[in-house]
Amino acid sequence: MATASAARIVTRADDLGSYRSANRAIYDAWKKGILRNSSIIVPGGAFDHAVDMFRGEKGFCIGLHSAVTCEWNNVRWKPLLPVGKVRSIVDEQGALRKSTQEIQKAGVVFAEMLAEMQAQLDKARKAGLDIRYVDGHMAPGWLFEGTDDTRRYADVVARWLEKEGLISAGWGNKLPLSRLPVTARGEDRIAAIAAAIRTLPAGDYIMVSHPMYGDDPEVQPATYGDAKPGQIARQRDTERRMFMDPAIVAAAKERGLKPIGYDEM
Repeated sequence: MATASAARIVTRADDLGSYRSANRAIYDAWKKGILRNSSIIVPGGAFDHAVDMFRGEKGFCIGLHSAVTCEWNNVRWKPLLPVGKVRSIVDEQGALRKSTQEIQKAGVVFAEMLAEMQAQLDKARKAGLDIRYVDGHMAPGWLFEGTDDTRRYADVVARWLEKEGLISAGWGNKLPLSRLPVTARGEDRIAAIAAAIRTLPAGDYIMVSHPMYGDDPEVQPATYGDAKPGQIARQRDTERRMFMDPAIVAAAKERGLKPIGYDEM
């Protein structure tokens, strides 16, 4: 853990492999900012593009963003396994359901979810990525909380992570990390994060976002839920800046905040 005066932060970008714009933003935040981890969506439409960019990158920690849902309205990811083997997590068109609530309504089958997660891990490794940790896209683990299956689910996940040599970053036990004390949204969020960093007490922290380039024509029409075209693009451009805005980089340097990978914990 951090020393009496030191502060470290696990900086993580989710949704690598979802869009080319996300891949580029994540790569730039790694090279020019404080980003040190990214979680890849293997069924995503830009998976191959992400592999080409990050395969062989030294010092950057890549995890599996285990995806059993696809929230986007204009893009529909499909599972790697045949529909007949993962029927509880796919819709009538054979695409991943839009939310964990839809999975719950359809009837949760954890064995199907774990089988798809294994297939995604296998594909990422076969592509040459050194997967170090696992987290869950849209937090599917909550489906098993407070049920009779809770302990069985937790034990199965723990054994799977141990067998595969993976760190848990959202499935099963979580690492002891604190969120930054920031509540501001929009443009004010960058200044608020910078201010928080400058006065951080000693400890280990985490900051998670979903970077994209908001002016990219690829993501301008991208929506989920009731969002309007351009709305998500603007939000995710701010999330890109959370890792690479000059104000953030300068604040981290001033505080002596050390960005680290999960594999450095």
